[in-house]
Amino acid sequence: MRPGLMTLLLAAGLLASPPAMAGAGQIGLVCAMPQGATLPAQRLCAAMAASLGQVAPGAPVVQGDGAGQAALQLTLQVTRQGRGGLTGHLQWQDAGARQMKKGPDVQFNVMDTGLDSVPMGGFTDALVASDPGLLAVLRALDGH
Repeated sequence: MRPGLMTLLLAAGLLASPPAMAGAGQIGLVCAMPQGATLPAQRLCAAMAASLGQVAPGAPVVQGDGAGQAALQLTLQVTRQGRGGLTGHLQWQDAGARQMKKGPDVQFNVMDTGLDSVPMGGFTDALVASDPGLLAVLRALDGH
């Protein structure tokens, strides 16, 4: 849409707000599990989306088809999963970066139970908090 026409439609009340650029302010999320993992990737992705929403509530998390167009590309990479725990890290790239950045490995262990009965929010919160560079990018996406 041409800028002059958009301004005219906004002034006339025919357009509620300027159309957003594809992916602007969005977080594209992919969750990758090692071969043979029994914990569903979607369960981890849901927990990661909630963790990201706590840090950047104004930045929608997109999975699937729209994830590749987001301003921030984020991959939760689980490198080890056993009955009593898992290890993983985040890889991320914002629009201005030329290459992916890798956060530190985070271990999550449980006792007296299996991973299938434990909420994953503690693990995903720790992953987000472990990388100050990622936290800065998330806050910038959210407008802080």
